[in-house]
Amino acid sequence: MPSSLICEAVFDIKKTIGDQTQLTVRGWSMRPLIEFGDVVVVDHGSLVLKAGDIIAYKHEARIIVHRIIRRFEVNGRIVYIGKGDANSKIDPRISHDCVLGRVHTVIKPNNRTLHLTKPSWRFVGKAFILWVTVARFFPRWTTHGVLGRKLRHLLGRVLSLAWN
Repeated sequence: MPSSLICEAVFDIKKTIGDQTQLTVRGWSMRPLIEFGDVVVVDHGSLVLKAGDIIAYKHEARIIVHRIIRRFEVNGRIVYIGKGDANSKIDPRISHDCVLGRVHTVIKPNNRTLHLTKPSWRFVGKAFILWVTVARFFPRWTTHGVLGRKLRHLLGRVLSLAWN
């Protein structure tokens, strides 16, 4: 079955349940921001998406929650490049038709919530894109070196402050 047909079926289901869906995360690719067992709230409303936004999209038979690192057009159609914050590789191209919506809230198992639409978290998204760009040119420094450890530690501190 072509992926466009799968995406259309998902959009039909989405419309019947309202403008938001809660998904339980079953992976580690968005650590440390989103972890296994967290619940993300996906808004299906306006789909004006930018680099730095975290989206849910359909890929094969799964729903994936990753960050947009690039947005561009191919033959008049909007296409995104995504990446999990903890992944070393980028995702295949994501058609706008396969996007289910933008993740706007993360709910931790202890019911703490993080609202990703706040300006501070939009800044964190932009900083992550800068990190990905630097990592492409200096992979050993950013992934395994002192700089990588310090920046991961700093991100962990920022996240722990946001939860309190």
